[in-house]
Amino acid sequence: MDLLASPEQEEIAATVAAFCAEHLSIRQLRSRIGEAAAVDPATWARLAELGWFGLGLGADQGGAGYSVVEEAFMFRELGRCLAPGPVLGAVLGARVAAACGDATRCRSILAGEALVAFGDPDAGAVVGPRLDGRLLLLDAPGSDYVVVCDTSGAALLAIGEVGPLQRLDSLDPGVRLATAEVSDLAPLHFVDAATEPVGLRAQVLVAAEAAGIAEATRDISVAYALARQQFGKPIGAHQAVKHRCADMAVAAVAASAQAFFAALALDRSSPDAAFQCASATFVATTAAMGNATRNISNHGGLGFTWEHDAHLYLKRAHLLEALLGGRAAHLRELLDAPGPLTV
Repeated sequence: MDLLASPEQEEIAATVAAFCAEHLSIRQLRSRIGEAAAVDPATWARLAELGWFGLGLGADQGGAGYSVVEEAFMFRELGRCLAPGPVLGAVLGARVAAACGDATRCRSILAGEALVAFGDPDAGAVVGPRLDGRLLLLDAPGSDYVVVCDTSGAALLAIGEVGPLQRLDSLDPGVRLATAEVSDLAPLHFVDAATEPVGLRAQVLVAAEAAGIAEATRDISVAYALARQQFGKPIGAHQAVKHRCADMAVAAVAASAQAFFAALALDRSSPDAAFQCASATFVATTAAMGNATRNISNHGGLGFTWEHDAHLYLKRAHLLEALLGGRAAHLRELLDAPGPLTV
C-alpha cells in the first residue's frame, strides 16, 4: 500500500486548488450570502465539465475512472478553501444511481443538470428499502434529488417525495440547511453497504474535507505568526503562539494521514475499512475543530471579527463534525467495528 501521492494525484489536487481559488473562494462564498443557492449555475456547470462529480466512478459509468483516494484529494482541497455547494451530494448520488443501473439519472447528475442534496439521517431514522425519520438536508434549494446514507446503505429519492422542507438558519453561510420528515417512503433506489459502501465513502470524504480545514487554518496561523509584530518581534517567537502552531501542525498531519489511509483501506476492501473510516472521520473533524479554534486564538481580537475568515473555518468544522451521526456515532462505530489489522 503506497502512502505517498503519485504525480497524477498531486496534479488532481493542484487543479482543484487552482479552480477553487478563482471560482469557489471564500470571497465568492461571502458574495452569495442571502442567495437561494450557494453556487451560481455557471460555476456548477463548469464543475460538471471538469468531471469532479464522477471522479471516482468507472469510465463505463460515465466517470473518470479514478478511486475514492483521488476523491479524497479533491475534497481536501474543497475543505482548504471552504468551497460551497452540494458536491458531496452529487458524488454520492451519482454513485447510488450507477450502482443501481440507472444510467440516465447518473448521467444527469454527472452533467450538472440534476442537483443532489445530501440528507443526513437523524438518530433513530431508518435507512433501507423503506425510509423513515427526520433528515437534515444540505443545499436542498434547487435540488432534484436527495441522497441519504449511513453504514447500512444509501438511498436516492426525489426531493418532491420528502415532506415539506423546513428551512433552518445555517451557522455556516456556505451551506443551506433544511429539515424534512419521511415516513415509510420507498426511495427511487437503495443499495446496501455490502454491495456499495456509500456510507463509508461519505465518511472518508467528510474526513478529507475536515483535514483540508485543519491544514488551511494551520497555514493561516503560521503566516500570521510570522508577519504580526509585537514588542519588536514576530508573535510566533512567543511560546504561547509557537506551541499552538506546533500542535496545529501535528493535528493536521494526523488528520490527513488517517483520511488517506482510510481511503486506501476502503478502495482495497480491507477487512478493517469500517474501523479506518470511522477513525478518519473522528480524527479529522477533531483536528478541524481544534485548529480552527486555535487559529482564532492566534489572531487575537482580529480573529473574532466578521471581516476575517477565521470564523468561517470554525463554522464549517462545526458542521462537518455534526454530520453522519456526530462524534458519539463515530466513537460507537470504532467500538463496534473489527479492529485494525496487525502485521
